[in-house]
Order: sequence, then C-alpha cells, then structure tokens
Amino acid sequence: MKTRLLIAGGWLRRQFAWSNTRQSWQERLGFIGLVAGGAAGWYFSENWSPEQRVVLLAAWLLGLAMLLRRGLLKLFGPVFFYELLRGSRRRVHLARTVYAVILLFAVSYPFLLREELDLNDRSLQGQAEMAEFLFRVFFFLQLGLICLLTPLMVAGAISSEKEQRTLEFMLATDLRSREIILGKLAGRLANMTLFLLAGLPIIAMLQLLGGIDPGLLFVGFAATGLTFLSLAAVSIWHSAMLKRSRDAIVTTFLSAAGYIVLSSLAQLLRMTQFAQWSVTVGGKLIYGYDMIDAIGAGNIFVHIGTLEKQLLTQGSFNDVMPQLLKEYAIFHVGLTVVCLLWAMLRLRPVAIAQSSGGEVRKHRGHWFRWKRPVGARPMVWKEVFAEPRLRMHWVARIVILLLMLASFWPPVQITAEHWDSIFANLDSYFSVRDPHNSWQTYNSNAWDRYTEEMNAWTRGMSGALGTLLLLAVAVRAAGSITGERAKQTLDELLASPLDNREIIFGKWLGSVLSVRRGWIWLGLVLFIGFVSGGLNGIGVSLVILSWFIYAGFFAFVGLWFSTICRNSFRSTAATLLVSIFMLGGHWVATGLCCFLPAAAFGRMDPDEREVMQWFAALELGCTPPFVLGMAATRDLVEWQELREYQVKVVVGAILGLAVFLLGIFLSWSLLVSRFARVFGRSEHRAPERYVELQTALSTEPVESEKVDPAGEQLPPAN
Repeated sequence: MKTRLLIAGGWLRRQFAWSNTRQSWQERLGFIGLVAGGAAGWYFSENWSPEQRVVLLAAWLLGLAMLLRRGLLKLFGPVFFYELLRGSRRRVHLARTVYAVILLFAVSYPFLLREELDLNDRSLQGQAEMAEFLFRVFFFLQLGLICLLTPLMVAGAISSEKEQRTLEFMLATDLRSREIILGKLAGRLANMTLFLLAGLPIIAMLQLLGGIDPGLLFVGFAATGLTFLSLAAVSIWHSAMLKRSRDAIVTTFLSAAGYIVLSSLAQLLRMTQFAQWSVTVGGKLIYGYDMIDAIGAGNIFVHIGTLEKQLLTQGSFNDVMPQLLKEYAIFHVGLTVVCLLWAMLRLRPVAIAQSSGGEVRKHRGHWFRWKRPVGARPMVWKEVFAEPRLRMHWVARIVILLLMLASFWPPVQITAEHWDSIFANLDSYFSVRDPHNSWQTYNSNAWDRYTEEMNAWTRGMSGALGTLLLLAVAVRAAGSITGERAKQTLDELLASPLDNREIIFGKWLGSVLSVRRGWIWLGLVLFIGFVSGGLNGIGVSLVILSWFIYAGFFAFVGLWFSTICRNSFRSTAATLLVSIFMLGGHWVATGLCCFLPAAAFGRMDPDEREVMQWFAALELGCTPPFVLGMAATRDLVEWQELREYQVKVVVGAILGLAVFLLGIFLSWSLLVSRFARVFGRSEHRAPERYVELQTALSTEPVESEKVDPAGEQLPPAN
C-alpha cells in the first residue's frame, strides 16, 4: 500500500507543478479565501437588494486589491505589460477602420430598407423599434466577429512561444504558471477589446433615435462579454495543451462549432420520451429536459430561440431574460474557470514533455504497417507519409466523434419514419399477379418522399463536411513551410538538390492528401445517399470532382501565406480569413455594396434584373459549400425540369469550377516564382554557370606541346 501511495505521489508530482515555499502557500491561502468569500457572498445575498449587492461586490474588489497590493496574490505579472506593449506596436488601425465601416454600413442599410422591413414609422415608438432593430444587427455582427477573431488572436499565445523555442526561457524564470497564462490572456483580451471598441460610436448614434431598452442593452453586452471570455479561455487552454499554433487554432474552432451543433441537436430530444425521463440524485428529481437545458445553457442560439418563442406567446421576454442570462453566465464562467485552472496546472508538465519529445508516440500497429519506399519523389514521400498529422487533444477528439455520430442520426430517423409507409404493403406485392407491377411503383409516392429527404440530408452533409475538409486542407498547407522554419529544417530543405517545383508540388500534394481519413466520413455519406436513392452515380462523381478542384486551390492559398509569412500563427490566421471569405464571406461584401443598394434605390427594369440574376448565379457558382451541395443530385430528371433561374445557377456553378481550376494553374506559376524570390533560390537544380564550373573542374588538364627555341617540336616528357 505504501509503495502504491509513493508511486501515486510521484505521478502527481510529475503531472502537476507544486511548490512548498512560504510565499506559495500565502498565495494559495489568499486565493482560497478570496474564492470562498465570493462564493459565500453569492450564496447569502440571494434575497438582498441591488444596493446591498453592489456594496458587497465593492468589498470583495477591495479585498482583491489589498491582496494584490501586498503581493499575496499575483495574477498577471510582467507578461501582461509585455503583451500590451507588443500589441500596441502592431498595425491594427486599418483593421479597426474596416470594422467600423462595416458596422456603419450594416446599421445604415435598414434606413434604406425601412419600408421593406416595416420600420417606416416616424413616431417615437417607431424610432425606438428602429433603434432596437439596429442594435440587434450590431449585436450579431459583433458576436460573429468575436467568434471569428478570438481563436485567431488567443489560440497562438502559448503555442507560438513553443514554436519559437522561447517558452523554455520563460519557464526557467521566476514567473509562475498563472502569471504566464493570465498575463498572455489578459494582454490579448485587452488588445481585442480596444479593437471592439471601434463600434462604440455606433451605439452612441443609436441613442439619437429614441434610445435602447436598458435591459436589452445590458443583456446584449453581458452575453457578448461572457462569450468573449469563455472562448478566449478555451483558446488559451488549447494553446497550452498543443505544440503548434495551427493545431490550437483549428481545435478551438472545432470545439466551439462542435458544441454549438451538438447542443442545438440536443434540443430535438424535447420531442421524444427522453424529455419526460427522470432520475433521483441526492433526493432531487431530475428530468430529461433539465439535462437538455443544462447542455444548451451555453448556446446563445438556443436562448435566442427561447426568447423569440416567449415574445410570440407572451408578447414580452422580460420575465425569462434574467433566468436565461443567469444560466448563460453560470455555464460560461464555469467553463472559463475550468479551462484556466487546467491550463495553469498543466502548463509546465506539458511543455516539458513536448520539448523532450514526449509528444511523439509510437503507433501500436507499427509492425503491421507497410513502409512505403521513398522512390523517385522524396518530397512527396516526406509530406504524405513522414509528416505528422494534425494533433488534437482528447477533448477535441471526443467532440469530433460525437459530431460524426450525430451526422448519421438524420438518415436513421428518416428511415424509421418512412419504414412503415414503404414496407407496409410488401406482402401484398408478392401476391399481385401483374408482372409489370413492382414494389417501387406500388409505393412510389412514399419512396419519392423518402428519397427527397435523404437527398436533402446528403446535400447538406456534402456541403458542410466538404467545407470542413477544405478548411483542413488550407490550414495544413498554411503550416507546411513555416513549420519547416520552426523546426529549423528549412535550411536543409533549401540546400537539397530538389528544385522549387518539386518542393512545392510535394507540399501541395501532401496538403490535399492530409485529410484522407476525412474522406472515409464523406465517403460514408455519399454511400448512404447512393444506396438509399438520395444520390446517383453522376452526383457522386460531381461531388468528388468539385471537392478536388476546390482542395487544390485552397492548398495553394495556404502555401502562399506559408511562404510570405514568418511563423505558423500568422500564416494560419491569414489563410483562415481568406478561406472563410472565399467559402461564402464574399456575400457580405457584395450584399453591402451591390444587392442591398439595388434593392433600396427603387425597382429595376427587366434588363437590370436579368443582369443581377446572372451576377447572383455566378457568385453562387463561386461559393464551394453551395456547389458541393448542389452537385449531389439524385435523378437526371432534376436537370431536365430546371427553371430559367436554376439554369443560370447551373451555368454559374460550371463557370465557378472553371474559375477555381484556372486559379490552380495561375497559383502554381505565381507560387513558384514567389518561392524563388522569397528564399533567393533559383528555379533550376543546377544553374548554367555552376554546370560550366563543374565541367571545367572535372576535365583533366591536357598537356601542352613543347617547342624548342629553334621551332622544332620536342617529344612529350615521360
């Protein structure tokens, strides 16, 4: 027993950094007292007045200030000020200006479309409704910006230090783990907050329209702040657990998107018997809908749906808003605390394991794996077989597994719903004497409905899953060259006899093939759609062909930024922003600058409407998620019964694929020349001068003929 305790104690010491100094214990006791005081105040002040709660909060903040002043509690340290100084030197003025202009356009267009939006009332109440509508537009835009930029800004805080080999020096100083984590987090949040404050004048302008409901304003800012804080905590946790910025950014996006999707799908369980299922825990009866509410407590879209339902039924959502905000705050504050504590406790052990090679693990089935020879293309072999794959934490792997299982639930549900209607008269089919009658014709209507629903699922999954794999290809390409620089292997690669085209082709092909495990998921979707009748062979071929064209182009996008950027964090961030813009973000720009002005400034004549329809069809054709979903056709009859506008959409999709295919060839030539110019490397394996010099040095010297002064030729010397 004693030996087991010693082994367990040694494991704990290896897993968690611990110090027994007097100062460390003072800080721990001060932190425990601060947390205990806050929890006790929260519990006993439930029936207090708001004024008493404000006084209690002021006392708690005073205690925190005293602990910080006496040095009994250190939160940020010098890392925070370094991050502030570093962030202030970045050129973000252009980004702030662009963000402010987008917000200004977004809140200006409702004035132009107030008749279509039924907001043309000039009374005070109408102006107040207009201000409330504009605030909702501002809220969703700011929330979307937070969800997009926070992982890009925060997820590389610790992992970038690992890539640059500077975290080891930080850990060798007197800095504690919490000072590093909280300092990095607070510095990044401060810079991000200054960026978000660019939209504050927009809120000030809305007050001129009659003001905004203070409750709505408070709830909007509280929800935005809580989402911002928890997403930043998840990002810094991934950054501390993973070694590469690319992996941290991708897993953060996957974790956030996975939770939104899974918690939204969990709301469908309310229509099943699981909602009435109950269990007794500690003498308290817990129903299934309580678990569903707990799962969706951090999903803002679930709460927005609840508020809209309350508004339609009761006419006001002021009664349920405090309770929803309380649940939302408890979820996100708890998630923030868990992520920060986990990151602070595991920072040093994980960093030591990663720096000493502890992250590399042998495959259990390596004896049964076929080792492919290098062959004539060593760069392709290196990128496809030797390069490590995307590393994810086990939490992210569980999220992806749940997403995969959830994606196959709709076909099971669709099949269960149509099972009786399709197979109910199966016995009567065998008793029918008409040889021309068949099961499909007997139940043609039920079968058509079944195939239509399966086709809808196949199209949705093809677009969503295909887009996810395209982003994975782009991110993998974004870290291919900068990863060589971080591993200090780029010099050896440039000094090799491989020419630029061989290096770029190997990187490009390795990026496209890096998601070959994801093809299994997409292949299962296409196979189920084909077997169930929701997809035919032409649709399968079109989806596969379209995906490979898009993947080839997005791989070049990632390689371009990986070539011109100096680290993986910048290249990954730039690649994701450009990829999101090309996957559908361009609709925001065209909507603000083209479609909304055309709809606002009066009616269009038939010729202008025709031009606008062709422009919209071409833009749809340049949107990969839409094309991947549209390509999943189930019957050739669909192509024969197309309407006029649908024909334009098909033509736009074909032209869009041609544009992306042309972009692959143009990107190839541009990237080869850019790679040679950035690294000062010739495109040829051996320049002409080098060949001439080698020829001159390798040629044996020819003995010159000797002539005596008399002009007679002498015999050569032995």
